[in-house]
Amino acid sequence: MNKARTPQEKYKVARTNLLVVVLFTILNIILILADIDRSFLFSAFIPQIMVFWGLNKVEGIPEFSSFGTGLMISVALLIILIYLLSYLFSKKKAGWMITALVLFSIDCIVFAVLAFPGFQASYLIDILFHALVMYYLILGVLLILRTVVGSGCDLPHIAVINL
Repeated sequence: MNKARTPQEKYKVARTNLLVVVLFTILNIILILADIDRSFLFSAFIPQIMVFWGLNKVEGIPEFSSFGTGLMISVALLIILIYLLSYLFSKKKAGWMITALVLFSIDCIVFAVLAFPGFQASYLIDILFHALVMYYLILGVLLILRTVVGSGCDLPHIAVINL
């Protein structure tokens, strides 16, 4: 018997996908720092490219000093922290799922801008996984908005999720 998922279950799936992005991004950063030439899909692009730049692993850009390296890695970790906070607090506060969607949308734009000039067929899988994450984040935000509209709440009350 194929039972349709409830809004609560769909929202949980959206949040779980956000957590997977956080975990794979952290794992990819560890692999970059360990100089292991592997990476996992389903992760955020900006933190990874910032670590690459910070470690001076990208040709064609000026090398960073040790301060610049530390700064780039710190900003990458801050971005990951915002994703993690978005996951943790999105269970009860709608704004955090919206934050994750905006941040990942920016991530997708940066990926597209940087990947377009040297586009390779292998990027298609990255694009597919970015699209999948976007789908789930958009789904999460839409579920929040439907709940608010369906409950007759005003927009200031969007902060609390009653899925």
